Amino acid sequence: MYSGILINSEVLKGDSIILESSLWNDMISEIVSDLESFFSNGEMFNSWSIVYEARNLKNIFLRILLDKTKKNLADKAIIIYINCRRRKRVYNAVLDIVRGVNKSLPTRGLSLEELLEEMMNSLRRIKKGLLLYLDELEELFFEEEFDKAKNLLYVLSRMNEKIGKPQVVSLAVITTIHAKAFSKIFTKIDGSTKASFFRKEIFLRAPTPTELVNLLREVAERAFRKYSVTEEVLERIAHWVIDKYEGDPKKAIDLLLEAAIIAEKLRDDTIELKHVNLATKTVDIRTKDIDYILQPLSRHLLVLLLAIVRTLLIKRREFVTRVEIEPIYRDLCEKFGERPRRTTQLLRYIKEIGKELEGLMRVEVSGKDQRGRSTRIYVNAPLRDLERIILKKLGVS
Repeated sequence: MYSGILINSEVLKGDSIILESSLWNDMISEIVSDLESFFSNGEMFNSWSIVYEARNLKNIFLRILLDKTKKNLADKAIIIYINCRRRKRVYNAVLDIVRGVNKSLPTRGLSLEELLEEMMNSLRRIKKGLLLYLDELEELFFEEEFDKAKNLLYVLSRMNEKIGKPQVVSLAVITTIHAKAFSKIFTKIDGSTKASFFRKEIFLRAPTPTELVNLLREVAERAFRKYSVTEEVLERIAHWVIDKYEGDPKKAIDLLLEAAIIAEKLRDDTIELKHVNLATKTVDIRTKDIDYILQPLSRHLLVLLLAIVRTLLIKRREFVTRVEIEPIYRDLCEKFGERPRRTTQLLRYIKEIGKELEGLMRVEVSGKDQRGRSTRIYVNAPLRDLERIILKKLGVS
């Protein structure tokens, strides 16, 4: 009787295996150890700038780091995460930081510096430090916000000195910055801000083959029947994912699972290289990934994405344009109680979704630098499944 390979697929749901894994263990352990020493010694300020190239890897790395710091530093510091791309404005980001420390602090009519001083006073009263995550910091450095963003970094690094009170509040900041933006920002800001804020820079590397093999081995031990996968298979998957997907650990797990499913369909007792080769042809954006990928989107962006999906279903071609989605977008905004945005803001939102859902949605401008150009939107996912998941997130069963 065929016994199959998969015995506990439940352990593959969510992020628990990745969060508990040894991925980037050397880098994360060093940061957490430095933070523990920093807060224990009552130091005034320190910062870590994590420079990345692949957003998906950065997101996974940051989730692991955030999880570890919450477990290790909860008694020493308040931990606040800010996504700078969503906040858009420096003042909005500061409001979120202050409210994260104390929701009852007065905010109306106060300057940026005054808000942060109130926050520091609140931290002094509760005798805790602050660990602040500023994710995708480069999103605050644009046009009229550039000087405000630069000032924020300088003020944060000098808060204890500016207030001049005897009781120090330890303030640590972890920023993530895209590599291209980091070099541009660094050349434009003044020397005093560089010296004051940017203390430690870490270039986020892709996971090594060994790290990915260790992760996949753990997946196999917890989810598969014993002896159903070989080291050769795990190594092949690790190298393939590094070559094709910059070492994305979720893709590695997806590929191993897909190979297991193929082996079971063929009623084979072990996962072999032939199963992996077949799996590489089918692993891309899979239905089970979509819910995870959509997590960062706001309600309004989900409504906009639903309009894109429904327009694609109606048009029955590989792309739709901004003009084509607008009627359905406005109807859906009315249905879900959202205020429809004008053309310029709508285009920004479309590009934001494309950036957030890299790999699932692609946005291109046809006829660039010519009259009559249009924004083309492509979606790389099963449209009916995507529609169903969006509706569920919007509260429609």
